[in-house]
Amino acid sequence: MNTNESLDRRDFLRLTTVSVAAGLLAYAPLANAAAHSKIKAIAFDAFPIFDPGPVFALAEEFFPGRAAELCNEWRTRQFEYTWLRTIAGRYVDFWQVTEDALHYAAKKAKIGVSQEQVSQLMDGYLNLKSWPEVATVLRLLKKEGIRMILLSNFTSHMLDSCVTCSGLGDIFEGLFSTDQVKAFKPDPRAYEMATVISRERPAFANWMLANERTILVALLDEADRRGEFVAEDKELTAEMIQSATMKFRYPQLWSKLTLPKLERELEGVLKLMVDGLCPHKVAQPQVNAA
Repeated sequence: MNTNESLDRRDFLRLTTVSVAAGLLAYAPLANAAAHSKIKAIAFDAFPIFDPGPVFALAEEFFPGRAAELCNEWRTRQFEYTWLRTIAGRYVDFWQVTEDALHYAAKKAKIGVSQEQVSQLMDGYLNLKSWPEVATVLRLLKKEGIRMILLSNFTSHMLDSCVTCSGLGDIFEGLFSTDQVKAFKPDPRAYEMATVISRERPAFANWMLANERTILVALLDEADRRGEFVAEDKELTAEMIQSATMKFRYPQLWSKLTLPKLERELEGVLKLMVDGLCPHKVAQPQVNAA
């Protein structure tokens, strides 16, 4: 295969991921089989999800005719630096690795890059959007009951920002950076995160919710004793309160509303709950206009 025919690593990963997922889900019998297969969850890397093209387009604006040379070297060094730093035990996060790789690439290509240009190119990695076909495929996977997380060398800030820009907050159950273990993929410590997360996080979340329901039931008991609330099945009522307020616990996952609108919705939901628990609430007398 000659140079013009070759695919770089990210193109290969992206095309493979999308082709396999789309192929399975486009054919109904296979989609049904996938839903009942042993595959219950997928940990995605960031690069098959997010398109770095706009960063390279900005480089072309800055350095017409030289961007390809610069960006090819930049991408190569990004990965080489992660491997070398992991092997040598000299860890810095992926944001620093990316900036270091950019400076090296510019020096090797003999391209003068100002600090302002470096800042703008780096900021591009905080505003990446997903590849055009990704959102559709991910939503099909979610519809089939497959749970998904991001497990990436990207820093947590990079992951949060790119997921928000792409509107994928409702897709991923968690965003996990290898920065948490101070080692880049393919170090085993990075992949071990996915195993630990899948085993321990749901159990921890359920434990937290169960504890909260215990507290809610105690509060409902006290309110019932005082004659303030009426709830025949307090366990069920506590569970429904959790369900009704879940959106407001993690608004970044469920909504793009502004804070004032979220506060307005929460106030309305709380009012409905209180009114529902106070069936004997005395209505305020209406004042007739003179």
